[in-house]
Amino acid sequence: MAEANPNLPEVLEIIERVERQDPSINTLIAAQQIVNLGFLLIGTAESQAIHVPTVQTYYEKDFMQDFSFGDDAARPVLQATWAGNLAIESAIFGDWNIKDQRRLLGYPLTTQHHMYGWATAKQRLESLDSDLPTSKEDEAKFSLHAERPLLQAVKRLGNSLKGSIDIIDDDQNEFLIPVTPMEDDDGTRFYTVDRPGIAICHKPVKTIATLSVSGPDLWLTNISSDEYDKKAN
Repeated sequence: MAEANPNLPEVLEIIERVERQDPSINTLIAAQQIVNLGFLLIGTAESQAIHVPTVQTYYEKDFMQDFSFGDDAARPVLQATWAGNLAIESAIFGDWNIKDQRRLLGYPLTTQHHMYGWATAKQRLESLDSDLPTSKEDEAKFSLHAERPLLQAVKRLGNSLKGSIDIIDDDQNEFLIPVTPMEDDDGTRFYTVDRPGIAICHKPVKTIATLSVSGPDLWLTNISSDEYDKKAN
């Protein structure tokens, strides 16, 4: 059995500070601090003791960025993130690993399906030998989007809208960044990141702690409906 991450007590202290509304911290800062202690995040409308891989084919139509795993597209995977803003978004709108999660739970935010996701500049890796990025390095690169009816629902529900960020420890180094191998004109090999902000694995993982999220936390991420509004005009 793997030993508990020695930073877990510090994670629990961070969560406790958020719960008692310490003015020096908020949910986004807490999520970033937790990642920097060596953990990954799964945003979810309802906390789960164990997160199980699922087939992810539906994300090509649900998210701003097309998403597949090439030859492994039909293989169940579990998605987690090292970016606190992405974890908050999925805690509010629904777990990326569970299609239409809030609707399945019986409390959809809107009567019709609406999209949410993020955009970022194309990311390139020179090698696969480096560790997973951290929130400090990558969080600011993500531009979060949601269709206007979803944002209006979050404003209307306010603090009554709840979600969770489940914290997981990649103690077996199972998580990896999905990439596509490429070559420059001179033959130099590199990799493009298929889904920036996401790490995946193919095994169930256990939640070791949970950070609570409420509707107003979404505005910490600077989310907007701009990209969807442009497409509608």
